[in-house]
Amino acid sequence: METPTTLSDWLAHCERLHPKGINGIELGLDRDFWQLPPSDAMLLQRKFGRLYLLAIRLKARVNLHELALTGLVARKRGSPTPA
Repeated sequence: METPTTLSDWLAHCERLHPKGINGIELGLDRDFWQLPPSDAMLLQRKFGRLYLLAIRLKARVNLHELALTGLVARKRGSPTPA
């Protein structure tokens, strides 16, 4: 399946995915359609958001690629991640 590149392509793609007559508001009000994410996922999202806002306020420059690689390599070895 091709990725839609224009707005009209995207709208046509969305119509194929959802039956006609159902819009976002109706899906949002349908309690059988949606569910709450796990509470730990919501807490992590809040922590990442606050960390991001703090980094902006401090004008911090962090190499996220290097940070992620350090954590992934430590996890592969089975050792705890550095604090």
